[in-house]
Amino acid sequence: MKCQTDILAKRPSNKAINSGSVALMTTPSRSRAQHLLDLAIPFLGVGAGAVTVVLFRNPVALIPHPPYWPWLFAVGALGAFAMVLALGLEDGWEEDDEVDPAERWRAAVIAYIAGVVASVTFVVSVALIDRLEAAV
Repeated sequence: MKCQTDILAKRPSNKAINSGSVALMTTPSRSRAQHLLDLAIPFLGVGAGAVTVVLFRNPVALIPHPPYWPWLFAVGALGAFAMVLALGLEDGWEEDDEVDPAERWRAAVIAYIAGVVASVTFVVSVALIDRLEAAV
């Protein structure tokens, strides 16, 4: 009959270190679902910030109408902005075995504020361009 430490040392899911009669187990790394959640946080935050600004400015603009290019460009720009935030978070969180839920909420709030700021900047610049064009 095999010793329990030999069985634990051969199993790939448990990273066991055989030290005589005692098997030391390392902590498991973050699961795939937690990793995807960490990547989704900036996309949800930036999207929610943009939707908030659009709801205050012009709620009908949430429904895309032809031509679709400006709407797709805005969604793509916000997605690229969220990807930059996600890459920055991933770089900082990859060293941690476990991310604190408070860090996730903090990241979501920062992404939401960044989405609001980016969307307000866009709305203000479009209004300024429209005003300048009307003056000419």
